[in-house]
Amino acid sequence: MRLPVTYLGLGPGALDRISVRGRARLESAQLLVGDEVRRLAAWAPNAERIEARGLSEKEIATRMAAAFMEGRTAVRAVAGTLTESMRALDELRLLLESNVLLEVLGAHPGDTIRWPWRESLPLAGKRIAVTRPRSADDALSDLLARMGAEVVEAPAMELAQASDPGALDRAIDGIHRYGFLVLTSAIGVNAFIDRLLARGKDLRWLAGVKIAVVGPGTGAALRTRGLLADIAPTEFRGEALAQAVAKEMGPGARVLLARAEEGREALPVELAKAGALVDAVAAYRMVAPPKEAFAALEDRLRLGALDAVTFASGAAARNVVTALGPEPFGKVEIACLGPVTADAVRAVGLTPTLVAGSARFEDLVDALAGKLRPPPDGR
Repeated sequence: MRLPVTYLGLGPGALDRISVRGRARLESAQLLVGDEVRRLAAWAPNAERIEARGLSEKEIATRMAAAFMEGRTAVRAVAGTLTESMRALDELRLLLESNVLLEVLGAHPGDTIRWPWRESLPLAGKRIAVTRPRSADDALSDLLARMGAEVVEAPAMELAQASDPGALDRAIDGIHRYGFLVLTSAIGVNAFIDRLLARGKDLRWLAGVKIAVVGPGTGAALRTRGLLADIAPTEFRGEALAQAVAKEMGPGARVLLARAEEGREALPVELAKAGALVDAVAAYRMVAPPKEAFAALEDRLRLGALDAVTFASGAAARNVVTALGPEPFGKVEIACLGPVTADAVRAVGLTPTLVAGSARFEDLVDALAGKLRPPPDGR
């Protein structure tokens, strides 16, 4: 998908004052054009970094537009504030004239560009409910917001301790029996490391164990906790992860899979097919919130104040329908993250109107943009 080009005001002084969202944009950047770009090297480790000084406004706009058309994540980092930079304003005007989607993150709340850049985003003006738990990474909500949507948080699951926490404790204490640790979610990363620390150990305890993750959100959560994934397949499927692990392991390698208690069996089955000896241990479980937690979502549905509700798992759909029944969803788009989720949504009596072709958030947001964006002639 083509994400908007981000214009980021760095503000005066130390870089540690950059917003959390601004840091996330730098970390995910594939192209960074910045003032004194060398200062930002540690913040954008994966980016092609280009010094802005010495380039004209047109040259910068051309580079940013080319990255956008290529589907590369591009960030323009501007020293000081955006509103005081005539150079940045000229670049933005050129990009708007080229129909490049834009995200503008000022150095502070008052650093606001009063141009209709948001109205050009594919999901501008659309209200979309996200049913993922608040304890999960916010990758889906963030993508929707970047595409202009008003995100309505409607978590359909809550984090709870695994029914048998001792199983995870025993696995952590004996981690050196394993060659590989597989983590499948940001929640799983935090649950595992929190328990590791609670056992009186630190990250050195994982020395010699290769860590495999599913999805960029899981990898980002791992980096936040001070670790890097050794294995991170670009396809977010159990088969792809199993194949990636198989390339690194010998016959009979032992694999610890730390996941949700209610996790599907597909991943351990695929790992076993690849020759691994798999121990699947619950690091946490997800439970349904009380019925009253769904009151705000129900009100919005009955008032027609939502354009779409997203489901990233069958469990979220089951919890919502158990609380509200299927009737309130009759006039809203029901968007599902991949065919497996769609099947689970049908099983609880809802009819998916939009199904992403894969379990990638980018594909779900692309599908929503294609469905909800008005036609060019406005009809």
